[in-house]
Amino acid sequence: MRLYNRSLPVLIVVLLCPAVGLRGDVLTTIDDETITGHVDSVDAGQLTVKVQKDDVVETQTIPLENLRHIRCVPELLTGDSEFELVIDNRRPEEGGDDKEHEASAKIKLRQGHHAFTLVYWQNREPKKFVMEVAGPGGEFEPITPEVLFRVPDGEEFTSSEGKDDEGFRLPDKAENLITGLDHEARKLGDRTVTSVAELQGLPQNSEGGRKKLDLDFRLPDENFAVIFRGFFAIPADGEYGAKLISTGNCQLFFGPTPAVLMPRSKDESEDKWRVKLRYGGNLDGNFKSWADDKCLIDCRVDNQSRDITIPAMELTELWATSANMDELKSERADEPTDLDSVYAKSKSGRVQRVSGTVLGIADEALRFEYSGKERTIALERVVGIVMRKPESGDVEADVAPHRFEFLSGASLPGRLTGINGEKLTIALPWGDALTPQRLDIRRIVIAQGRFQSLSTLDPVEVTQTPYFDRVLPMAIDKSLTGGTLQIGEKTYDRGICLPSRSVVSYDLSGEYARFRCNLGLQNIDGDAGNVSVKVMADDEVLLDISELTGKQEAQDVDLDVSGRGKLTLRVDFGKNLHIGDHVVWANAHLLRGEETP
Repeated sequence: MRLYNRSLPVLIVVLLCPAVGLRGDVLTTIDDETITGHVDSVDAGQLTVKVQKDDVVETQTIPLENLRHIRCVPELLTGDSEFELVIDNRRPEEGGDDKEHEASAKIKLRQGHHAFTLVYWQNREPKKFVMEVAGPGGEFEPITPEVLFRVPDGEEFTSSEGKDDEGFRLPDKAENLITGLDHEARKLGDRTVTSVAELQGLPQNSEGGRKKLDLDFRLPDENFAVIFRGFFAIPADGEYGAKLISTGNCQLFFGPTPAVLMPRSKDESEDKWRVKLRYGGNLDGNFKSWADDKCLIDCRVDNQSRDITIPAMELTELWATSANMDELKSERADEPTDLDSVYAKSKSGRVQRVSGTVLGIADEALRFEYSGKERTIALERVVGIVMRKPESGDVEADVAPHRFEFLSGASLPGRLTGINGEKLTIALPWGDALTPQRLDIRRIVIAQGRFQSLSTLDPVEVTQTPYFDRVLPMAIDKSLTGGTLQIGEKTYDRGICLPSRSVVSYDLSGEYARFRCNLGLQNIDGDAGNVSVKVMADDEVLLDISELTGKQEAQDVDLDVSGRGKLTLRVDFGKNLHIGDHVVWANAHLLRGEETP
């Protein structure tokens, strides 16, 4: 579609939308049911949730322990009102089919250049995106490169002043525009994204300029987002239309790019350390001090930089963000658990481990006690620090029943103790409190409720006997080949995958009442795979399947493990050697009784 040819239909879009605020919080129960509403308050572990049914708002009280997690992501961050949402063409519902869906809109535009941002993101659905446009009175046609422009590097533009008295959107003011548009790709990792706000802080995969508004360039195979930025050229005043057709999710904005979609600045991306915490969670930041068994870290938890003081005993691992963890596997093989370990580069560049006691940081050097003497190591040489494991009596299971996942990528353990309007109060395990805006929190995971995913439990025993010489290690939340867990046509985000022959055991300590999962063979080419499967609690066989094949659909497993000390999952060879013996225990989890520990 050539917008500069006045005899042809011209360009483009904009739906006049009301102000965007919080969408309903989504609560997932231990039975995998969802409740959509607004979490209003919390008291003594009980949530008060306002739920709208038809035209009536009801108030429900839900015990936190009966939930898996709470998604509380806003559509967009507040205070960012210069942009205008144009078209919202997200998938009709999460987990739906892969059919195409479309959305269209009309808007009255004045002649000139109009800044836009178009976002496309997908998880596992097929990659497809098409944009069609229509001029005043014209038919929809595919958009063409002649109407796309971008600002040269280093140049800026002045945003539109909004709409005039006749309801026409005024153009943005930009000079020296060049043809094309800018694009930026981001990896989603294991996130299931439903809002553009969840894209902030995600690592950039690639960036550059393009002539066309399409997906026909190098992108990750799945779980990615693309952000296009540019200007539409409008040749004459009039009412224009646009249509977005996709299998994934896409949204079109006019005006400046929403702040949540802007790439992190250079200063923000120069965090030097990834810090892992004792009760789960991690932070990216930089040391400001480490003395008297307390570590002060400058980090970005919510939408601002914060100085957080963390007792040394709450730290488990600290790694330079530049560290190559694959190269460190052999060096970490016999890592002691009763001493602190420091990994540092020698003059030759080789990373070596020294074990002793970390004393702190002073004058850009790590203070370290080794063989009864205090030594220092220049901090620039330190690649990683692994703290000794605490004694079992030092671990208090109830101080961090929740984990707070922030849009920044940080996560913190703690307890939700209060909700005051749009602020939450989080009691941290070491006694401090944090009061972030709920707008900055992506999800609250109920880590010590009645639900316990096997994906987050460490097995007490793993025994694997290969048919030949090759051992395939068990996989967590992915297939043995690194792909998505899939039984038949259904895919799963969580679960474990075991090859034959494998025996994996978990400590129950009499704490759980039920074991549940969806059981089947990984969907691979053909109907390969033939195994026998057993589930045992202590010495009793609870489930015995003599032949599980690739032709079968997922089987629902729900077993009573009340009062049991150990759960054992056993996969053994069947027919056809070990070919295709990839057993998926999808959504494998344990349920505690009504009273949590």
